[in-house]
Amino acid sequence: MNFKKTLLAASVAALIPFSLPAAELSFSYDGKNYSGNSLPPAIQGQLFELETQVNQQRREIIDQYVLEKYVVDLAKEQDKSAEEVARGLMQVPEPSEEALRQFYDENWQRIQMPFEEVKDQLGMMVRQQQQQKKLDELLAKIKEDKQYSITISGVEAPQFDIKTAGYPTTGTTDAPVVVHEFSDFQCPHCKNAAKEMHEIVEELGAQMQLVFRYMPINPSGISRKIAEGGVCAEQQGKFWEYQDLAFDNQSQLQKDSPLAFAKELGLDEEQFADCFADEKTAALVQASEDEGRELGVSGTPSFFVNGVPFTPENDLMTELKAAIEAASPETAKATESAAKTDEQAASSEEASEDTESNTAEAADTSSNATSDTESEAKAETDTAETTDTETTDEAAASTEPASTATEESSTDE
Repeated sequence: MNFKKTLLAASVAALIPFSLPAAELSFSYDGKNYSGNSLPPAIQGQLFELETQVNQQRREIIDQYVLEKYVVDLAKEQDKSAEEVARGLMQVPEPSEEALRQFYDENWQRIQMPFEEVKDQLGMMVRQQQQQKKLDELLAKIKEDKQYSITISGVEAPQFDIKTAGYPTTGTTDAPVVVHEFSDFQCPHCKNAAKEMHEIVEELGAQMQLVFRYMPINPSGISRKIAEGGVCAEQQGKFWEYQDLAFDNQSQLQKDSPLAFAKELGLDEEQFADCFADEKTAALVQASEDEGRELGVSGTPSFFVNGVPFTPENDLMTELKAAIEAASPETAKATESAAKTDEQAASSEEASEDTESNTAEAADTSSNATSDTESEAKAETDTAETTDTETTDEAAASTEPASTATEESSTDE
């Protein structure tokens, strides 16, 4: 019986000691001491990521324990073995051809092999995906049925001052949330992220500003030249159109592609060519990459939300959007307002229930009082009837002798 989400990660986590906060770490180099917030940003970011991963692994260890305990308890109730119950809970149907095709299409960028060659492996991956879904649903049920929750001390994220001036931006200037995106034009994940970031900016643009940062880490040298072309397109106010064109042609990029893109976008080609050949353009791209490496960026795309490194757990873009919304004061106010509305609704409901209860009590009291009054009235009526009957009987008794006497008197005469 094994429900572990990531068996290796959970096993390794058991061997990792509790990590020290960044403020308790220090080192010396070339006569200078580094500790706490004076640690290089790259180190602060990596320590934050490490501590976040350790906390995630701790959660997985506790989840594993709770899952096994739940299954054992369930097995006792059903008079079955724990293994039999576990198999029933995690059983999934054989994936259909349609499901395999869908998974293949969604993950083509990572697979890039003919469908028939990887079909068997796809079946295993889809089954694992289905089992993961069942596992998540089971944990959600346990949380509800058994009031299961975990408390782990949060990790304070480092915050950095990241340059914005001189780089392409979109969204709202002076917005409360600033997102820096470090991207490489030859990175497939960056291509996907760019498309989704367009949608996020369209939806949350009033609350955020997106800053594009050049991070040409692909060793081919092509992405560096594409980045330099981006600098020149930005000079003519067409960076975002240039970005889309470059990503759309990602598989055919060459070092001279920027000149063709300039022509296609209708830019001033002479101005673009001068910019493209200017050493200052290459220097700006290099400066962007250098700052990225100083910040600890080692892969693309990498994001910072208000200067804080963003580290997703599962779904990069979904979690990034949630982080942007959480960082926005507007969203915070809306959440607070919604909470107050819910609280007022709950209070109103309680008041209504109290009123109904009091009304019911009053009705009961009135009913009892009415019953008592009716009983008293009935008793008085019964008493009155009894008295009237007795009086009538007495009158009858006193009248009867007189009549007899009269009758006797008449007879005598």
